Amino acid sequence: MATEQDGPLRIAGRREIDWSVSNFKAIEHACLSFPGLSVLTGANSAGKSSLIQSLLLLSQTTHEGPITLNGSLVSLGEAVDVIRSGQRTVSLSLTHRTPAFLATDRELADVTLTVDLGASAGELEVRGFSLSEGAHPLLEARHEASSSKAFKEMMRVGRSAFGPRPRETASALRLYFLNPAARAPFALVEMMGLGPEFVYFRKPLRQRRRESEVLLAGLQQGGAAGREFQFILRRAATDAGAPAVLRQLVSGVERGSETPPRSMLAELSVADRSEVSEFLAASSLLEWDVEAMGRRPAMSRAGSDTGLARGISRDEATAEALHYLTSAASRLSELALSIAYLGPLRDEPRVVSPMGRGSRFLPVGSHGEYTADFLARRRARQVEFVDANGKSARAPLIEAVSHWVNYLGIGSGISVADRGKLGLTLRLSLNGVERDLTTVGVGASQLLPVVVALL
Repeated sequence: MATEQDGPLRIAGRREIDWSVSNFKAIEHACLSFPGLSVLTGANSAGKSSLIQSLLLLSQTTHEGPITLNGSLVSLGEAVDVIRSGQRTVSLSLTHRTPAFLATDRELADVTLTVDLGASAGELEVRGFSLSEGAHPLLEARHEASSSKAFKEMMRVGRSAFGPRPRETASALRLYFLNPAARAPFALVEMMGLGPEFVYFRKPLRQRRRESEVLLAGLQQGGAAGREFQFILRRAATDAGAPAVLRQLVSGVERGSETPPRSMLAELSVADRSEVSEFLAASSLLEWDVEAMGRRPAMSRAGSDTGLARGISRDEATAEALHYLTSAASRLSELALSIAYLGPLRDEPRVVSPMGRGSRFLPVGSHGEYTADFLARRRARQVEFVDANGKSARAPLIEAVSHWVNYLGIGSGISVADRGKLGLTLRLSLNGVERDLTTVGVGASQLLPVVVALL
């Protein structure tokens, strides 16, 4: 397989991106850079379509939640149909350039995220991933029994004192920091689809004990801070093992007891207060510190003034690894969102085209069937493009399409006619006469959707 490149395309802040696959279908290994134009050439069954399908898998997985083998962009069958014969896993890799950690002079680092997928009950699941900066390994994540058990407990209680519950389709991996200088505690990473979404660090028990006292004292506060503490304590009180005194305390606050929270706390015996404090310190609500990987916020509730720890101080090696992991997760998401696809089989020529909108990543439909509708709705929209002379230009979409139609020799211009309930008619100008697609040959109907989608 050969890749011809004609000038670099830089997306996501003008940083070049490489996409690599290993053991995907019949491909042992292949790499695709994202320049201005890539042309994949090769013999039949060389893997051209498979490489494109790996990108479609990324895109439909990001949009639709779990790893989606059979979705709106591509249908790949079962996991065994995707994993190369004789192999146990598929590897998908993203390499991108990003500002170096603590850089002061625009220094860039090459960061690679490699996600390993394996088969489970006919579906693909994430088995692990690795992260490196240049030749230096930074992180490794693996599926382990300890990570699954801890994550199930998060699901039961709602992850932590802050933030929404983990989504049912998420999974967790044990995270290892490979730099010997990193002093990170036990850590988990929550995966959503192919990308890391949250990292959780288990807090030291002494810190959780301090926070449990802050929670109890916080009942005395009013405003947003007081409501935050009540919210957390109500969640703790729903646990089957919650002390009766905690439930009574929360119940009194919820009923609007005549006794103010300050007095209710003061009336607790030393033993009761200690029992509640130790329960809170041991609960999963205070067990984890959350780091978001840039795809959605770590905390969903207000309360920066509550006094609870919202992040553990990181050593430099741990902070560096998290910096690059956040960047890689963002770039992976941006790549998936940037994909727009037009399938290899175009719609046959017809006098009247259907009305209907393609999706964001299928703008003219999977077979070009909505090309006329797309042009009709966006004909006046200004687009920036490169003309046939290689110069930058700006014009309404319909004029930009006409420019390229004329250059490619399939007509001197294009227009869309509204046929009411019947639909829309695409017309090409040939020798001063407007003709519908059925009178100008199949080639025009095959080429037009490509031109419109690209512009």
